[in-house]
Amino acid sequence: MKKRKSTAAIGLALVAAGLALACSLLVPYAGELAASDYSEYVSAAAQEEGNSFPTIDWDALTAVNPDVVGWVRVEGTPIDYPVVQARHDDPQRYLNCALDGTWNGHGCPYVDAGCSGTGSPMVLTYGHNMLDGTMYSAFAGFTDQAYFDAHREILFLTPARNHRLGAVAALEVSAWNHYPRIDFPAPGDLEAYLASERAAASATGPLPGRVAKAFEFVCCSYGQDNGRTIVYAVEHGNGA
Repeated sequence: MKKRKSTAAIGLALVAAGLALACSLLVPYAGELAASDYSEYVSAAAQEEGNSFPTIDWDALTAVNPDVVGWVRVEGTPIDYPVVQARHDDPQRYLNCALDGTWNGHGCPYVDAGCSGTGSPMVLTYGHNMLDGTMYSAFAGFTDQAYFDAHREILFLTPARNHRLGAVAALEVSAWNHYPRIDFPAPGDLEAYLASERAAASATGPLPGRVAKAFEFVCCSYGQDNGRTIVYAVEHGNGA
């Protein structure tokens, strides 16, 4: 029992530390380099199929970087990127590192080091809000209800399974006093947490009574000191 509590405490500490440091660094780089182009890993034919799942060349992606765990796409926005898993020994590596390991101020969207890849009940991901509109910049617009409604469907693909998500809440918070959760041990904990966050949100969508898995997309926002925009999304229907 003591070991279990200790492991949980360490996990939460890692998440809190990851958020604190990531939040201090997620800034709108002007950057000498443009965002990396990852279109070569997506089937050109699939890109023309609207909201259907694109075909990702996972073998090619993981050959470039074995940290790849997924791909996120939001139709009608620039969000169409591979997602990597942050490392415990270097949790902020992808804040300023492209998929191939080269320096790039745009970074690469990544899953928090405290998560068990995409197996966590809450998959916590970070990405920059860039001045050029790339990376997670579009998520900052989700706090507007009309924009939220127009882009509520989020596709998150993994080598094992594809997830068709529906955004349930978007809110702007201060990183000084808002801490993420990824561990929900008791039945109903995840739903209760999402309901609480949704109650404070400026844009919302339907929240199902039972949630098997949720995703959290975090980027900078500039409406308050050390602000962050958080978009929560849950799976609905069947994955492909």
